[in-house]
Amino acid sequence: MFQDCSSQIRFNPPALFYGVAACDLDRDGAFELFVCGFRGSNRVLKWDGQTLVDQADDTLADAGRMAIGVAAADFDGDGQEELYVLNTDTFGGRKRFGDRLFDWQGSRWVDLFSLPQNQDALNLTAGRSVACVDRLGQGSYGFFVANYGGPMRLYELGPNQMIADVAPEARLNRVTGGRGLVAVPLVSQRMDIFAVNEQGPNFLFRNRGDGTFEEIAAEVGLADPDEHGRGVAAVDLDGDGRLDLLYGNWEGPHRLWIQTPSGFFKDVAPPELARPSRIRTVIAADFDNDGYP
Repeated sequence: MFQDCSSQIRFNPPALFYGVAACDLDRDGAFELFVCGFRGSNRVLKWDGQTLVDQADDTLADAGRMAIGVAAADFDGDGQEELYVLNTDTFGGRKRFGDRLFDWQGSRWVDLFSLPQNQDALNLTAGRSVACVDRLGQGSYGFFVANYGGPMRLYELGPNQMIADVAPEARLNRVTGGRGLVAVPLVSQRMDIFAVNEQGPNFLFRNRGDGTFEEIAAEVGLADPDEHGRGVAAVDLDGDGRLDLLYGNWEGPHRLWIQTPSGFFKDVAPPELARPSRIRTVIAADFDNDGYP
């Protein structure tokens, strides 16, 4: 049975909160929850033994921005996670509020995009999702951004410690109505990227192992060009050791794609799951503790 434990959030006013990342922001070995605030402050919720307490400082709270997505990864190789916060103040195309890339530097959080050498790389296109990607399989993470009405981005830290958008060289700079993202070894032994999109087909970027990707969604049956994707999750739903995909389409049939031995994906969503609705987010987990997602 599920229990509503919302009262354990010490201060929980009504607001628009979108993305969440679980990460160790204070480096004490325990996770905190970074919660995106849209037209309000971001929050950092930490368990104090009895309740979840907001510990966001002014920098991370970033009041007045419009955060809609977040991802955490060790971007600069220092052994600590950085935070990419995606801000979106318009539906698509050009936006006013740039994204943030927060890095802990000794005694304070610094937005790396605010540094003079990185301002030319700032993402000023409306986006919907951000994911961590290790494209070379060497433990070096970048942040992939699903933009809406502008090229998708893949930010990595160069040898000169400058942020660079490497999406063009990685063959990822597609323009579409980007929505949900998942980055996992889906059809290769490295991190592939599956992107559900609106107003156009989905993308499946297969990792070629040389730092570049090839888009193969139509080849494996995942393009779904007439629907409008939203949330997506990757999970082995049939226990065959291959990852499958579950995602929602806005006011369209939701999908449960099983990966077959041939590499083609087959939609096996039962009517109860496929029934169209206004969906935003999809989560797959073993909620009833029976050993199956």
